[in-house]
Amino acid sequence: MNLRKIGVITVAILCIFLFMNFSFASTVDITEDGEFKDIEEIIDDNPGDTYIYLNNHTFVGDGQQLDINKDNITIDGSINPDSGGTGDEMSTIDADSLSRVMEIRSDSVILKNLIITNGFIGIDEDDARGAAAIIRGTDITFINCIIMNCEVLSNHAQATATIHIASSDSCIVNLINSTLCNNRVNTTGLDTSEGTSAR
Repeated sequence: MNLRKIGVITVAILCIFLFMNFSFASTVDITEDGEFKDIEEIIDDNPGDTYIYLNNHTFVGDGQQLDINKDNITIDGSINPDSGGTGDEMSTIDADSLSRVMEIRSDSVILKNLIITNGFIGIDEDDARGAAAIIRGTDITFINCIIMNCEVLSNHAQATATIHIASSDSCIVNLINSTLCNNRVNTTGLDTSEGTSAR
């Protein structure tokens, strides 16, 4: 075999290797009920471009919000199709009325097939926005999600019960086939002369 053929074969092998590494996200399964920290450990232990299946389980917070801090993450509540999932199953992320449900500090995040529930921000907290989620990144998508039972107790005019976008004006947040229900802001003591954007 001459050197030219060896060079062509080597380049072809390198191209295949690079294509495999950059074209396919890693996929991780969580196979039992857990806490927010179990999801965070998966996020922390993997590079961005990770697809996480929660496999129809429930994850409960302990007073600390779920921190999503890597780009190109998908968190899917359904069962992995390789394990017989249909894509219709949902997982629950429940803050147990102890904290905000989540903070997203990264870009290109997809949250799919999730019940996001029981976020709570108390009257003494400075940042009374987004009991379900506060978003500090961009290109965030909620697909087939139910955001429910989130509450803010606040005397701040800018209080929001569900999703608050704290990043720049160019932030894009998509809600696709998603429902917001039974979320509330209790603006006890609010100076109504300032007006309110509570919702």
